[in-house]
Amino acid sequence: MGPHLGLNLQNDEFLLGGTARIPLASAPIVLNPGVEFYPSIGTDISLVVLNFDVQYQLEAENFEPYVGGGISMARASVLTISDWEAGLNLKGGLLFNPTSSVRPYAEAALNFAGGQEALIFKGGFLFTIGG
Repeated sequence: MGPHLGLNLQNDEFLLGGTARIPLASAPIVLNPGVEFYPSIGTDISLVVLNFDVQYQLEAENFEPYVGGGISMARASVLTISDWEAGLNLKGGLLFNPTSSVRPYAEAALNFAGGQEALIFKGGFLFTIGG
């Protein structure tokens, strides 16, 4: 689990988020749920995005590249009116220091929702919890 920061190039907005990576025991597949909040949109406007991704770990020596995709659910609120919108994610990234308990990562994601697409860059740290 760990925090991340990002930039959505579609609307030039910064985001704060958190993610978890849940490996499946017998496959190089990782479940990757996450949440993102856009704090700079405005005082009466809020945007929260839930991501439900699956990623495939590729093998490398000093880092782990990955590719993946999934679905997203975005909730935009203006004052007392809110609306949910579903989208699709495609992503790729690099996980550095794969054997450490603190692992930095960087990724790029392309989100398709509402007839638009957004390119989002993220970077953060993952902290090992448990064994």
